[in-house]
Amino acid sequence: QNKEIQIQVKAVKENKEQFNSNLIQQFISTVKEPYCSLDIEVWMSAIPYYDGTKSFQQIPFLFSMISDESGELKNYSYFKPIEEDLRKDFLERILIETKKFNSILMFDKSLEETVLNQLAELYPEYRSDISDLKSKIIDLAEPIRKGNYYHPDMKGNFTLKSIAPLVNQEAGFENLDIQSGITAMYIYESLLELNAIEAEQIKQQLVDYCEMDALITYQLLSFFNSKVDN
Repeated sequence: QNKEIQIQVKAVKENKEQFNSNLIQQFISTVKEPYCSLDIEVWMSAIPYYDGTKSFQQIPFLFSMISDESGELKNYSYFKPIEEDLRKDFLERILIETKKFNSILMFDKSLEETVLNQLAELYPEYRSDISDLKSKIIDLAEPIRKGNYYHPDMKGNFTLKSIAPLVNQEAGFENLDIQSGITAMYIYESLLELNAIEAEQIKQQLVDYCEMDALITYQLLSFFNSKVDN
């Protein structure tokens, strides 16, 4: 049996969380101040909507960031209207907003990296900036994937949603209208048919969801820190 499964079994048997302080400590030490968390939402339309796109291509439409500004948590979100292909604006905005940070926290960076790689292909003039951004990414899913942190309440899930209740008891996805990236994608597509008032409401729900992803990711670092400090 591999290490991850053994740790899950032990957690369930003892009914308590398992963590490897040393390895989590090593992981945390790679985070450089100042840092932010970043989450990107994508739309994958069956029928290509913009010129030059393919079926089910990942089109980024929203990103949210959380950072600490003199002790206060600061939210920043950028939302791309569905009517226009503003991927270049999206990219420029993400590069400007992340530039001042030395580490960018993500949870399961594969989607974000795919999106950034596609944008680098599309706008080669930004390739080195994108490369800089990617070099700052710290994937907080890593300690969980490697079995360095596991809680029996996760029930074998390694998603951000499964760890969210452990990280933050107050703020949770269950209070939101949108609770998954898949739902977010379909709801974004529905903007093509909605009037302005409905659209504004939907836009807010999407931003709330993306911000929650970014918030839990941001708080996960403090959560790991608290495990090591104890």
